[in-house]
Amino acid sequence: MRAVRLLLSLLACSFSASVAASERLETLLKDHRNQWAPDARTAVVRFSADVRNNRVHLTGETDIPAAKTDLIARLESAGYRVNDASHLLPDVATLGQRQWGLVRVPVAPLSSKPSFTASQDSQALMGTPVRLLSRQGGWYRVQLPDGYIGWMRRAQITAVTTRSLAEHNRSRRLIVTASEGARVVADNQTVCRVPMGSLVRFVSDTADGHVVALPDGRLGRVDAVAVESLESFLKRTRQAKTAGNVAKEVIARARSLLGQPYLWGGTSASGMDCSGFVQLAYRLSDYWLPRDASQMAYTKVVSARRTDPLKAAPGDLLFFGLKATDARSERIQHVGLSLGKGRMIHSLDDVHVASLDPADSDYDSYEAGRFLFSLPMPVGSGDACAASLDDNGFYQSPPRPLTPCRPYKTP
Repeated sequence: MRAVRLLLSLLACSFSASVAASERLETLLKDHRNQWAPDARTAVVRFSADVRNNRVHLTGETDIPAAKTDLIARLESAGYRVNDASHLLPDVATLGQRQWGLVRVPVAPLSSKPSFTASQDSQALMGTPVRLLSRQGGWYRVQLPDGYIGWMRRAQITAVTTRSLAEHNRSRRLIVTASEGARVVADNQTVCRVPMGSLVRFVSDTADGHVVALPDGRLGRVDAVAVESLESFLKRTRQAKTAGNVAKEVIARARSLLGQPYLWGGTSASGMDCSGFVQLAYRLSDYWLPRDASQMAYTKVVSARRTDPLKAAPGDLLFFGLKATDARSERIQHVGLSLGKGRMIHSLDDVHVASLDPADSDYDSYEAGRFLFSLPMPVGSGDACAASLDDNGFYQSPPRPLTPCRPYKTP
């Protein structure tokens, strides 16, 4: 009996030590993940570790090489020998040398999973360069120029090599600036309808428009009034930034979208959610904001916040949601674009104007009741997550991965 008690005691000690070691390992993995991927929407850092005889069998994946190097160093510093079976993205085994792509359809949904029944998290417009991370059946896992990661149907993307995308990024391109988009025509037939904000490659001029090449190689003609050369667009938006006229242009673009429907995960002029609407309005002035409202809310330090909605300047962002309590942190649920004096334009049910001023005929008591703060916009140098076509790696020649976005607070 005494021997049995001793054996049970030893087993209990061994079990306790095993649990403690497992908990320490889990804490190490969690701390590592929080450092390298505080926002899982914009980075892949997914590792698992199984301890066998003081040796860690490491599996998982990441799109940040330094994150993998750092994790192995942390494990070795903790006294483990590491058997590394994890891998880096892009996944060469499934992608080969075609690790970039161009969206070839007018609007490509970005899904949370490689499934037709998965939720739509975002969208990408025709001509958008994407970074391919892996392939699974008829799906690509991709990263968009705003950093967002998800899954797209392979049929909606033209996969290209780094060299091919570099050549494309050096080519003459046109950006669709008409609110109603542009119709691409060939042989008196509509090839496709390209939404506002899309990019197509210029081929030649015609008497009444331009011949363009779509990402899948099809040719067609677009009306000149519906597009602008990318060179002219960038020159014009740089001048607006220098002159301080960005807010005026952003609001004009936003007003051109009045009446458009709300669509969860939408970022195109035909249907947008709240942050997709704000992002599109700013992108047409060459300011790339983060994708979601909660991400936009932390592009500036807390001291930049304004808590009186009537003092928000035109072009500022207005944030709504649940206020912080002793039991929970604040929760960002909605974003709108300030028109000044408490008025705003936002996408909820549809794109419309509302007011947070009780004396205004457009007063919205629901939004006023959940208002949290406003942030001055546009973003500028020194702010977290600010970007434009000029400094976005996906649009460069050669293209390069994005610099990981580091907001001031994890959304």
